[in-house]
Amino acid sequence: MKKLRVGVIYGGRSGEHEVSLASAAAVFQNLDPERYAIDFAFPHPAVREVAFRDPDDGDRLVGLGIFDETPRALSAVYFYFDPDEAARSPGVLNVLSLIEDCRRRGVPFLYLGYWVAGSPNMAYKAGYRPNEVLGEDGCWRPGS
Repeated sequence: MKKLRVGVIYGGRSGEHEVSLASAAAVFQNLDPERYAIDFAFPHPAVREVAFRDPDDGDRLVGLGIFDETPRALSAVYFYFDPDEAARSPGVLNVLSLIEDCRRRGVPFLYLGYWVAGSPNMAYKAGYRPNEVLGEDGCWRPGS
């Protein structure tokens, strides 16, 4: 059986640094070395974390987002949340928080990652306007 390569990036600058380290440690501990090969593991200098907590529930962690920071854009990498909180739309809160962070920093772009037309899992991305779509020719054009 061919081993699947797994890369783990951890330890961004944030108040959730310890959570990131613990998450990375859990990934390492639970990977089956017979099935997976860890290709790299390092603290990436551009990665940041944002945590959403519920102050009315003992400051319980509700969601955690990972994004990259570059001079001209923030790039949303991943966001995961407690499924019991889905009705509160924590993913929307994450995107709105990143938009506000772009404004505060004077960063002109927020990249929400790949959008695949017709994919129900990615349809939400087209709802943020204005937006641009990268064409097959490598040029950015106004989106839907």
